[in-house]
Amino acid sequence: MQENHQKIKLLKLMELLKQETDELHPFSTSEICSRLGAMGISCERRTLAKDIALLNEQGFEVMWCKVGKEKGYYIEDRSFSVPELKILIDAVQAANFITEKKSVELIDKISALGGSHRADILKNNLVCFNTCKHSNEMIYYILQRNIRIGKADSDHIFSVPVAVGIADLADEIQNTLPLGERC
Repeated sequence: MQENHQKIKLLKLMELLKQETDELHPFSTSEICSRLGAMGISCERRTLAKDIALLNEQGFEVMWCKVGKEKGYYIEDRSFSVPELKILIDAVQAANFITEKKSVELIDKISALGGSHRADILKNNLVCFNTCKHSNEMIYYILQRNIRIGKADSDHIFSVPVAVGIADLADEIQNTLPLGERC
């Protein structure tokens, strides 16, 4: 049971650092121990240093800096930079075939990829596009069907090039809408 506790501790530590820290918002050793303790995971200062060293040995880049008299830890490297996340968010907002509801869900998910502090910045920096958003969520069912068809083809993931596939998908969605809802 102790071994499982240690695995959960490392997972929660990494999750905490990825979601809540960056170079401008490091967590001190005592703050990390306190946060893990609030999750029911025991953590001592001296074992935390060993846990972070283990994460670094395994290729996770946990950085440190001084926070007062303590070490502060953070994750600097993200899968996507803030400008890349902004481009993805703008693309979702500009895509008229994505419903408003799905746009909000996707923007929340994309923003979260940058960590909580960057997510706030990204969500407060939205640009309004003059696009008519569809109310028909049929796109997800059509896209799922096209992916299944593509997976059946052993040589290709998608049997249609992406650019052509999106255009066809938009046309197919337009044809499923009542005439008054078409853009």
